[in-house]
Amino acid sequence: MKTILLGSLIAIAISARAGSVSPANEILSSLFNAELARADSLIDLSIRKHPNIADFYFLKAHHAFYMRYFTQQPVPRDSILNIIIDNGRKAIEAGERQPRTTEGKFFLGSAYGLVSRVHIMRQELWDGYWTARKSRNYLEEVLREDSTFFDAYIGLGVMEYYPSRLTGFQATLSWLAGMSGNRERGLEYFQKASEKGRLFKSEATLILAYVYRFLENDFLQAGSFFSRLHGEFPRNEYFITQHLQAQLAQRIDEQGSGFIEAGIDSLQAHYRINNSGALNGMAYGFVASGKREIALSLFKVNIELYPGEANPYDSIAECYLDFGDREMAIKYSRMALAKLPDDSTISEEFRESLRDILEERLNELGASPGV
Repeated sequence: MKTILLGSLIAIAISARAGSVSPANEILSSLFNAELARADSLIDLSIRKHPNIADFYFLKAHHAFYMRYFTQQPVPRDSILNIIIDNGRKAIEAGERQPRTTEGKFFLGSAYGLVSRVHIMRQELWDGYWTARKSRNYLEEVLREDSTFFDAYIGLGVMEYYPSRLTGFQATLSWLAGMSGNRERGLEYFQKASEKGRLFKSEATLILAYVYRFLENDFLQAGSFFSRLHGEFPRNEYFITQHLQAQLAQRIDEQGSGFIEAGIDSLQAHYRINNSGALNGMAYGFVASGKREIALSLFKVNIELYPGEANPYDSIAECYLDFGDREMAIKYSRMALAKLPDDSTISEEFRESLRDILEERLNELGASPGV
């Protein structure tokens, strides 16, 4: 199933009030170096010392957002979203009680932005877009008061770039909430924060790396941003893995799918292809670029590498359907259904969701679930 990246790709920047700049820097450094336990302990200590300061509740939510990517262990999605929204709301409650300084407004705008993202990830779209409006109002006010507060551009960039990619009902709903978006402006805002942000320039760099890797399909740019992050945070294995995989995608783009087909065993280790999601994401990027043969070859290689997983079969079925090949879409959808019961790599929630998608697709194609 095509991975929905909107929710996985971004968190809004966090605030650092004058009295907490040093702890915030230390926490962020530990988090981005994948020292997750240390970062969490520092946050909890700060909350105990300053229970009425909003920043540290937001740091708790921010930590949970990135932990999903930086940890080596699987993290339940629902529990993470609960941590994010609970602490985001605590941060908003504390922030509403504090003086409305420029940094206080930045904090409120960032907190509302993060809560809005959880609403959208939960498909609570109307709540998400209206909460995002509160975020935008605060962040725009921050920049009117201090045009050098470049961290505010991260949240505004999110509200420009991602709505510009929406279609159908979501695009209409976003437009009604005043969030029609502008792609070029969003990229410009991310770049400003990446170059000149006070605390969160590394976060803005990560956003740019994600955007160019998974949405813009510019593998050279993505590799450059991930390389910068790896140089700054060398203990974070996630950054080097993403850098290597962006390099692989670029070489496939230049040399064609034969490059990976000819030496998959050595390439798998060198470029850290350690799960089915890596090639799946690359293949969808080539689908978006209209490079059908490369995409199909990558989907097929992914099935060879992970024959017991249902999702790669669903992905190639979706690809064939997009390209108008009904029979192959039916074939691989049925194969995906057959793999579902014994696939130990997915949660029960995802298993049921994927089953519904596959059965609905087959029904629309006029085919039965069985062979």
